[in-house]
Amino acid sequence: MKNDLRQSVDRAFAGAAWDETHARRVISKIEERKQPVMKRKLTAALVCALVLVLASACALAAVFVQRSERSNVVLTARNALTRQYRFTPGMLALFRADAQKNAGGDYTVTFTTNEGIPETLLGVYTVHVNGSTAVASWSYDGHAGDMDHWDASIMAAYLAEDASAWMMGETTAPYHEYALQTFSLSSANAMPTPFTLFTQRPLKEDEVRYDGEISRIVDAGSQDIAQDRAEELGKAALLEDFGLTKEAFEAEGSGLVYATLYQRPNGQRIWDLDWYIPAYVNGIEWCCCVRLDAQTGEILDCDAVTGGIG
Repeated sequence: MKNDLRQSVDRAFAGAAWDETHARRVISKIEERKQPVMKRKLTAALVCALVLVLASACALAAVFVQRSERSNVVLTARNALTRQYRFTPGMLALFRADAQKNAGGDYTVTFTTNEGIPETLLGVYTVHVNGSTAVASWSYDGHAGDMDHWDASIMAAYLAEDASAWMMGETTAPYHEYALQTFSLSSANAMPTPFTLFTQRPLKEDEVRYDGEISRIVDAGSQDIAQDRAEELGKAALLEDFGLTKEAFEAEGSGLVYATLYQRPNGQRIWDLDWYIPAYVNGIEWCCCVRLDAQTGEILDCDAVTGGIG
């Protein structure tokens, strides 16, 4: 490009008479020739920059993610919380989602806090999903956010302070410490339910818990999706649900914690994949889990936990 421009300038100046009028004319010609070249150069640079920025997201987004009905409903509900309550991906991962199908075919998705954060502090979010339509509500709607009822703005402060404290080597951050104190008070009188008593019984070495059942760990067979393909599908699902990019998974300290294949009592075989992403990668510490049908690749569950899990 530079050589072409130099040759163009040389040709423009060849045989020129060095009077002031001619000089102005030559300079004008040079500027006319430079403008289109610079515009093309700028356009190409912008295109390259956009390609580089979007490359990692497109790499995962290009993977077709087939979801179960429940998984798709949960994704729709999470998008409703993002739209109505301005949830960030980190806030979404403070809650676990429970989707229940109603008699009319619609769904009610309830978001309750992960273990370690009291429900009384963050409240409960409920999303009614009917096809592509989703409407969310909060148990503390109408109440201003304070240290007793955290809204989205206080959750954002919690996540920011917790990640900052983690990176500085502190064991707890102010918001995190308050949450733990509140949790210890709210859980003091908690009574175990028959369900938790069942799922908390000791497991054998080849057993795992999933969806209220105890399943058996098995070896991958020829009928199962290969682990690397399962990981690719899992990462693509986490990009859709929580915006986690390829760079986050490949950053130093990030990695696959374990990959387990197990078979449910009904014969369904499931890949269970868990990743860890440290706080210094994107400011929030993540533990992510994706479960997918080992034979069809259908995403069954896509979950993440953030906020002082270290």
